[in-house]
Amino acid sequence: MYALEIIYSFFLYPHLKNTIPMHIGIGSVDSLTNAKYTIFLLPIVCIMASCVLKSEVVDSKYIEGSPTDNILKTLFFLLQVLLVIGSVYYFYVLSMYYTI
Repeated sequence: MYALEIIYSFFLYPHLKNTIPMHIGIGSVDSLTNAKYTIFLLPIVCIMASCVLKSEVVDSKYIEGSPTDNILKTLFFLLQVLLVIGSVYYFYVLSMYYTI
């Protein structure tokens, strides 16, 4: 998924306006920036987070199958789902409102 976002970032970059949002809230844009290269930061941060939130990392710290292990894996999975939803929404807003 994140590889597709990086590819889409390269496609979208030349079509962006000079000012793009750095932070998007629900229904509003909270801050703008003149640095268009920031569209590459979100996929990179998501890739790094998914590497840290792997189930193998949890298994190396807790006994596999224990309640703590299962709860952490579930929470990490939900966090990854939220990252995907947030990044897809960010690129949707960019492509709909901040392209030339």
